[in-house]
Amino acid sequence: MTSSIVLDTCRAHFVMPEEFFDNKTRRGDVIACRVEAIARLRAAGFSKAGISRAMRRHYDSVRYWTNPDFRKDKIARMHKRNKKQADENERAGQ
Repeated sequence: MTSSIVLDTCRAHFVMPEEFFDNKTRRGDVIACRVEAIARLRAAGFSKAGISRAMRRHYDSVRYWTNPDFRKDKIARMHKRNKKQADENERAGQ
């Protein structure tokens, strides 16, 4: 059942399964396909660990896309870190 959900999602997004499972592919259409597959697998009752195994992704990647609060917090942490880095670079350049 897992593979049929993934393959159906790939077909709907016109993404080859090789691209879907490739760890180096970061194109927007492939990411959108992965996100939809995660949502469909979760709706079908799969656990986050089961989804991560089926999709060959790290558990945190699945958690990131299934938990909006986690995603919001992570983005806020990244912005804070980037601002701190920019401030340090600005001070070092003066």
